[in-house]
Formats: sequence, structure tokens, C-alpha cells
Amino acid sequence: MVATLSMHNVKKWIAEAIEGFANSDLCGVPKPWLIIYEALADYLSNETPIDQQMLWMIENTDDTPADIIFQLQRLKNAIVARMLDAGDTEDLPKLLTWFDQSIVVLTEKVSGKVAKNHSLIEPYETIFFNARDGMYISSLEGRFIQCNEALVEMLGYQSVEALLELDIEHDLYVESRERRVMLDHLERDGFFDHHEFAFNSADGTVKTALESCYRVDVPGGRRFIVGVMVDITAEKEAAQRSDDFVKLLEKSVMDAQLKAKVLRQRCDLLLQAYDHPVVLVEPTSLALIDWNNAFTKRLRFLKRQRPELSLRDLFPPEEWIEVFDQISTSLNRNHFHIVRTQCKSATEEIFPADLSIVDFGDDQGPVLFIEIIDREDQARLKKGLDRMHQNLKHTLDVAPLGVLGFRADGSVALVNRFLLEKMGYSNRNLRRVSFINELFMREEQRLKFNKYIRRFLRGNHVANQEIELRAKDGSALSFFLHTATYHFDDDDKAGFLAFLTPRFGDTENLAPVDTPALQDSLQYFRKTNLQLQTDLATLIRETRDQRGFAETLAKRLKIPIHVIMGYAGLLRRDLENVLSDEQKQDVKIVEEQINFTLGMLETAIEFLQIKGGKILALPELCNVRVMVDELFSRLKERTGETSAQCEWVNDVTSREAQISVDIHLLESLSCHLLDNAVRFSGRGKVRVRATLTEQGLAMTFQDSGPGLDVSELSKLFEPFYQSPTDRGNNGHLGLGLATAKGYLDLIKGGIEVSSKPDVGTTFLIQIPN
Repeated sequence: MVATLSMHNVKKWIAEAIEGFANSDLCGVPKPWLIIYEALADYLSNETPIDQQMLWMIENTDDTPADIIFQLQRLKNAIVARMLDAGDTEDLPKLLTWFDQSIVVLTEKVSGKVAKNHSLIEPYETIFFNARDGMYISSLEGRFIQCNEALVEMLGYQSVEALLELDIEHDLYVESRERRVMLDHLERDGFFDHHEFAFNSADGTVKTALESCYRVDVPGGRRFIVGVMVDITAEKEAAQRSDDFVKLLEKSVMDAQLKAKVLRQRCDLLLQAYDHPVVLVEPTSLALIDWNNAFTKRLRFLKRQRPELSLRDLFPPEEWIEVFDQISTSLNRNHFHIVRTQCKSATEEIFPADLSIVDFGDDQGPVLFIEIIDREDQARLKKGLDRMHQNLKHTLDVAPLGVLGFRADGSVALVNRFLLEKMGYSNRNLRRVSFINELFMREEQRLKFNKYIRRFLRGNHVANQEIELRAKDGSALSFFLHTATYHFDDDDKAGFLAFLTPRFGDTENLAPVDTPALQDSLQYFRKTNLQLQTDLATLIRETRDQRGFAETLAKRLKIPIHVIMGYAGLLRRDLENVLSDEQKQDVKIVEEQINFTLGMLETAIEFLQIKGGKILALPELCNVRVMVDELFSRLKERTGETSAQCEWVNDVTSREAQISVDIHLLESLSCHLLDNAVRFSGRGKVRVRATLTEQGLAMTFQDSGPGLDVSELSKLFEPFYQSPTDRGNNGHLGLGLATAKGYLDLIKGGIEVSSKPDVGTTFLIQIPN
């Protein structure tokens, strides 16, 4: 070649070509081809044919013949373009000849065939028809002009002729726009690399191909497309399976993490369910793993001290030796006790305690579950429970109906005064089961009496069953029998109470009477109910720092109240035609007051459980609109018999919106806010509305009551607080709003209150998402 193909010019043109490839290609020029391009400068400038060294360099690229020809062809086109721009066309034929001869040599080496007489078309034909990938020549209008056998096989046809009949855009491409995208690239750039599209094979299945092509312009204005297609359906399916597997794996990991979180929450909930201190201990090192709030409160150790604490830190040195000896010798037992030991708090306070230890294992290994029972607290609780049992026995003894108490072993534990006087027998006789059995007047009941006792002890109780017993004077006494489960003293197993309400026979023709006994009973109920309310309020105020004790007593108080309520209901039903209107009203008042007392007990227990950390929020993802509809439905049932007019407005319009919240806690706090609105509205109107905001769910509870002064609003959520408009109302303790605020804090919600005198009060709660 002449000076125009000097080493300097060739190197410059190749460098410019590489730069152009880097700017137009997605991934640039592969590194092996960069080295080959730079080495070709020497071959071109000296007109040296491709030798064995260059062949090795090209073979090491591991490219297909079509890719090799493509790389050389694009370099040739790039150099030709730059020679034309520079006006150096004299040596252009020599350059084209060198590239054509080099392509022939490469084709022979790769295909293993050697041609004796070469033309410029032969190298292309050899590569075209022997390539492993599908190759084609087509018109821009969308018809195949020539195809190789690899493409025929790839598309699933029987012959080249069948392919030449196809309309490429409509018969081959699944999406016609993909073909138009390729044509746009060819028009703009002259080539289109790695074009992925879906195609229809001959058998109707849809597959995926990867196509690279370039536009060829020939004299006379004719234009063609030369391209290569590779079927990548298997690779795409493998990639999809891999993606599906990764997604499944990610979902499994998320599910496992969620289950671990739920198990952890349940573990925390289990720990917090105990009123007394509970601690988890690693048995090998005796390190403290976790503990509940009662442990922190009693022993004064903080969570941040956990890494450095050991079980021995909970005992005085002289006690630890004995405790350690008993633990080490009892680890082979699943459950054991250590009694009459002493524990030590973080403030060095020594107190007597009993230990209940359970040895169990989890996924992380064995764990000791240790309950620390403060004997002083236990003694106080036992004393209180004993007092409650005595009070209950006294209440049952003076109740104006017959009461028989049976222990878990079937023996008689209680016969009250009413039944002794009614039957006329001694307490000693009525405490014998065999004696009671003989008192039944009906043969079937007498023969099956022992069977009935076993049935009641299993918890299968009866209500309003008619029985007849023989009194000492020989008369037959009719009773309605009602049974209920009951624990006597320290008996772990349940016994039962049998309530015997006298049946007064035919009362249709009896005139209203004013019996002294009935008036005494009503007066007794009023006094008992008033005393229970007073005792409950005093008990809660005096034991704010002993919530576990107060909660236990509150639960126990419900038993005698249920007994009184049950008798009042039986009294109203059985004496419906005997009582005067005034007496019926008295009985109704007694029942209402008893219901008020039960309501106060339930609220007090909720309040104590929240303050004691026994209630935890367990949020779940739910549809907002559906959740609000279900919540309103349950709240409507609660207001079924109220005098207030309730309006329910669900303004949540989105059917897809979701929120993460503890539905049960949301319902509980809504009940307290609704009860408050109904109580103050009287016969007025209550409006409950739900709407969705950017922050989450907003609910308003609007009443039409007397309203409040602004100075009162800041005190509404204080325990036992009653507004001036509500004082003197003995239907509640002033804990409803405090309990609602406790529930709201657990679900991380907020509350706002607005009120106008003589207009009403509105509570707005915000539930964050």
C-alpha cells in the first residue's frame, strides 16, 4: 500500500473505529477484539495475509463464525467510511481485497473446507450455509430472500421455500411493533444488535429469539437486511425458573422471619402473662436470657444489664450454694421446685421466695423457665383470697334460695341456711350424698343422682331443671335446679354449686302481695350491690401499685354478683303474676344496678391488665373498608337497646387500601368511646364516622351531650376522673376513657378532643398505618 495506508493512518482509523463502537454498542468492544484490532494495523499497513498467530488470537475469542465475520466486517466498514471522509480512495480496492481474502482464510480454517477457486461471494456463502446459528437475508418490506438450514430448523419449518413465503412482520413476529423498532434502528444506525423478541414457530408455539442484523446498500438503490437469529427460549425459561426460585426463596425467608417474629411475640406475651417474676436462663452458663416486667419491678434489674447478669446474681452467697446444688442435681427432671429460699434484688433487698423451674428446649438449645414466687406477696394474696372465700360463703349462706356445694371428689362442702330451714333436716344429714339421694321424689332422678354429680363435675351444667325433694315433715318441695362450676378453698380441681330456687306452683290466680320476705330480699340486694361498688372503688384506689392483686380480687368479686343476678332473674320470672308493678320496678332496678357493677368490674380488670403490661398489640394486615364495616356491625349490636340514636358513616371508599392494626384492641377502645358518647347523649344523637387519610385511619365519636369546658379536656384520660356533668353517676368508676387511652397507646394511635357546652363532645382517633 502507498503512504495513505501508513502505520500512522491505519492506527488512527482503527482507534477512531473502536471509539465509535464504544459509543454505539451497549457493552463496547470485547477486550480480545481490542487486541486483535490493534494488531491488524501491522497486517493492513504491510499487506500481510493473516498468519497462524492471528488465527490463534481469533480462535481464543470463542466466537462463532458469524460473530467473527461480523467483527471484521464492521471494522472494514468503519475504516472505509473514514477513508472516504478523508478523500483517500486510491487504495480502497486493495483494502477491500485484503479483508475479503482474510475472511476466506478464516472461513476455511473454521469450517475445515478449502476452496481452490475463490470469489468474493464464496466466503460469505460458506459461512452463511454452514453456520450453527440461523442466518438470513431479507428485504426491508418483510420477505426472506435467502435463509440457511439452521434458521429453517430453528423456526420449525420443513424447507427454505416455506420460509420464503412468510410475511415476517405478521407471520413471524408475535408483536408487530418489535419489527418496526428494528427497522427504525436500521434506518438510523445501519445495524441493530441483540434485539430480543417473541416469534411464532411453525407448530404454533411462542418462543424467544435474539437477533443481530445490519443494513446493506447496493448500487441501484436496493437495500437488504443481513441478520443472525439465535433461539434463546431455553435460556429464558431457565432464567424465569431461576427468578421464580429466588422469589420463592425470598418469600420463604420472609415467612420464616415473620414466624420467628410471631413466636417471639408469643414468647413475650407468655412471659408478661405472669403476675410474678419469670426469667429464662441458659442452663450451661446460667446466663439470663430474658425476663418479664414483673421481674424488673420486683428485682429492679434493667434490660440493659442482661448481658452481664447470671442466675447467681439473684441470690445471696450463702443461699446460692444450696440453689446451685439443687438445680445441678435436678436438671434431668422436666419440672421441679425449690422452696423456702431467699432472693436478692438489684438494691440488695433480701426477700423469701419459692422457685418453680421447668427445663425445656427450643431451636437454640435447652432453656430453664424459672418462676420466682415471693412468699410475702403469696401470703398477702392467700389472705385476701381466704377473706373473699369467707365473704362468698357468707353471701351464699344468707342467700334467699337453696345452695348445695360439691367438691371435686363429689362430697358435699356447703349447705346454706335457707335450704336447712326449708327442708327441716340437720346440717350433718344434708352433708351426706347418700342421704340427699333418698330425698328425691322422682324415681329416675334418685336412681341417676350419682351420674348427675359426675356430669356436673365434668362441666356439663343444667339450668331451670325441675326437681322434687321430700322435706322432713313428708311434704314435697319443688325447686328449679341451676348448677355452676366453683373452686372450694385451695382445691385445684373444680367442684360445682347447685342453686335450688323454690317453685311456687300455679300463680295465675294469685293477687299481688307485699310479703315482708320479698321486701327484705330486695333490700338485701340493694345493700349488697352498693357495698360491692363501694368496696371495688376503694380496693382499686388502694392497690394501684398492686395491680395483680387487685385484678385477682376483681375477678373473684364477679362470682357473688353473678349469683345475685341469677337469683334476681329467677325471681322476676317465677313471680311475674304475683309482684305488683312497683315491686317489678324494684326488681328491674336491682338487675340494672347489678349489670352496672359487672360493667365496672370488667372495665377495672381491663385497666389493670393494660397497666400491668399483660395486653400486647399483635397487628395484622387487613382491608380497611371491610374491617370498618365489620367493626361497625359489632358496635351496632352493643347499642341495640340504648335510647340514643346512632348514625354510622363509613367514608372509606378505596377497596384496596390496607392497614396494619390489632383489630381486637381497636374494637375494645371503640367500645369505651361509644359507651361514653351514648351515656352523655341520653336520648340524643351519636355519630360514628370512619375515613382514610394520608396518615392512616381516622375515626370520630360525636355525641350530643352537655359538652365540657375547655379546662376539663386535659383531665379526661386520668384514671377515676369524672367530669362535673357526670359526677354522682354511680354507673361507672371513671376508668372508661383511661382504658381507651391505654388501648390507643398500645396500637401507637393518637387522640384529639373538642367540645362545646350545650352542643356536645367529639373524640377523634388516628390509627397510623
